[in-house]
Amino acid sequence: MKIRLIVFVLCEVGSALAWALGWIGLGYLFSDLIEPIAAAVARLGGAGVALAAGCLALYVVVKYVQRRLFFRELRMARITPENLKAMMDRGTETIIVDLRTSVAAQAMPYTIPGALRISPEELQRRQREIPRDVEIVLYCT
Repeated sequence: MKIRLIVFVLCEVGSALAWALGWIGLGYLFSDLIEPIAAAVARLGGAGVALAAGCLALYVVVKYVQRRLFFRELRMARITPENLKAMMDRGTETIIVDLRTSVAAQAMPYTIPGALRISPEELQRRQREIPRDVEIVLYCT
């Protein structure tokens, strides 16, 4: 992003300080609740620990399954640059949409010839510009 080192370091230090102070503040706000929770866990003993571990394991399994299903739903055909070049050389009717952000496009100003430039923020608004009866190739960073 070509940001100066001192600005980067100051931003990193400031954000780390804000993060730490946020958690310290939450600890201070809820400090009177820590003792009753610890006492309740101590009363439950081994059964409480097993129950908590079981709930945590169930949560992790559910999140894993949800993630796998989400990625399966999002899976789409991939195309290599060589395949796209071959399609273009054959004259296959193809719409190429450049979805890079403006910052990414400025950092690397190269584009595929004939590509329609639409930023991700504009995609919803400009979707009618993309015909549905041809091959559509989307690319980003």
